[in-house]
Amino acid sequence: MLSKTDSLEGDTETMKQTCLIAASVPGSPGVDGVFLRDMLDVPGITPVSLAAMQSNQKWLQTPLRHVDSTIAITPPNEWYTTERHNALTLPQRYCRHRFRFGKQLQQQLQHINTFIRQRDPEQLWVVLNSIGMIDLASMISDSFPGTLITQVWDDPIHLCKQRQIDRFNRSRTLSRFRQLLQRSSRIGVICEEAASSYEGQTNAAMHIVRHGLPGKSVGPRLESDHPGEFHIGFSGSLYAKDAWQSLHRALDSIDWQLAGRQVVLVVTGSQVQFRSKSTAKCLFYGWRNQDDLQRLLGSCDCLYLPQPFSAGQVELAKLSFPTKLSSYVATGRPVFVHSPQYSSVSRFCEEHSMGVVCQSLAPESVVSQLQSLACDSSYYRDQAESSARVANEVLSYDAFASGVRGMLGVSEVVS
Repeated sequence: MLSKTDSLEGDTETMKQTCLIAASVPGSPGVDGVFLRDMLDVPGITPVSLAAMQSNQKWLQTPLRHVDSTIAITPPNEWYTTERHNALTLPQRYCRHRFRFGKQLQQQLQHINTFIRQRDPEQLWVVLNSIGMIDLASMISDSFPGTLITQVWDDPIHLCKQRQIDRFNRSRTLSRFRQLLQRSSRIGVICEEAASSYEGQTNAAMHIVRHGLPGKSVGPRLESDHPGEFHIGFSGSLYAKDAWQSLHRALDSIDWQLAGRQVVLVVTGSQVQFRSKSTAKCLFYGWRNQDDLQRLLGSCDCLYLPQPFSAGQVELAKLSFPTKLSSYVATGRPVFVHSPQYSSVSRFCEEHSMGVVCQSLAPESVVSQLQSLACDSSYYRDQAESSARVANEVLSYDAFASGVRGMLGVSEVVS
């Protein structure tokens, strides 16, 4: 997707010499590491220099694909307080951010600027997925003469709320974010809602970059791998705790039984909390590589995609897009979307006629939607087919690769 006009430079046949600045290392565990690795693997993307805001050095001790030089920089501590906003804590929180956090930023800035001068890139590709990255990128862009590409993964208002940033420092970070948008030649965003939200603040081209998995065409998967059980799969980080707790309450209300089948929660990820007042059955597999993940998800009867309903996470629901949806639809299994009406994923499901969408936290609503999948084979088939269609036509690898190349100013690769 392009918004307004593309950059004045236009796409080139080959990628400009690029320095990537990110708070994650390509290939490290977690969605950020996987996303970065897969973007660098896209045909037409040439090796980059990497400045990683990363305290875990082990991910930089082995050669990285498509990276020709690296520097590891200890990130500033933006999780420095758990104190709530009020008049009593404001002075202390303000000073911690403005002075202690600010001093750390200045130290990191010196290291990154030295690295940039040594590598002399033609363009900077900055992934904005932390407060520190927004602040640093703003400082770096002031003196960088080349092309600036910003990729927005997390809305800055959400990040400021999450880190409990006081209103004065929040205002400064949001101002720096707007300056980055204005300075950028191209901007990568995760969904159409984010593009619409930011396009009024910039003349840069907006490119939708959503994850897609390489592989063969996806077909619907209809048969259950576990007779007598109904497996509900979940993968990744859990930030929609209200929806997750609602699911548990709903399953408790039916004693974890659907159409005479024992419900089993199958979870992969680093940290998930289970709660039940009934006879529950849960399988926790921790972090898994992509091949293992797809095998585990594909063995489930449906896949659970929660988004937050809370008023404090509105920006997250509206302006983010769950990367796990690409992995989900690639299994050909139905997706149970538990999300408020205003979320980007609810709009996506409506636009593409896919997903069993529940827009309520009420247990009876959750149970009703799950029973439709468990009891109606025709409905189940329709949902499996819609997942396969979206995997092949919308969240495909070709669409992902095209978005990455467009964002980085590379001409399309002709196969």
